[in-house]
Amino acid sequence: MKKVLLVIAAALLAACCSQEIEQKDCMMWYDAPAEIWLEALPLGNSHLGAMVYGGVQSEQIQFNEETFWSGGPHNNNSTQSLEHLQEVRDLIYEGREEEAERLINQYFIPG
Repeated sequence: MKKVLLVIAAALLAACCSQEIEQKDCMMWYDAPAEIWLEALPLGNSHLGAMVYGGVQSEQIQFNEETFWSGGPHNNNSTQSLEHLQEVRDLIYEGREEEAERLINQYFIPG
């Protein structure tokens, strides 16, 4: 049975790899470089990211690494935030943003 599954998997892999994809189908073309951040091309994996603006004469790339925002490599997840989430939402819906902000600062942002 294992040999049959191996043969089927190999056949599927060969079929997938045998399809030729033209290089032009895998390219993205732009008429002009991005002028604002929302037009730039986002790249990254959530730990290291970049916004690529494009250009021919000069290239602009803005980099971001997750510890730039957090101040250092540490865990920013709060274990207390979930139990206070609904209370914060209710305060915001009631227009009591300052009270909600105090709870957020106390329970949602560790350190």
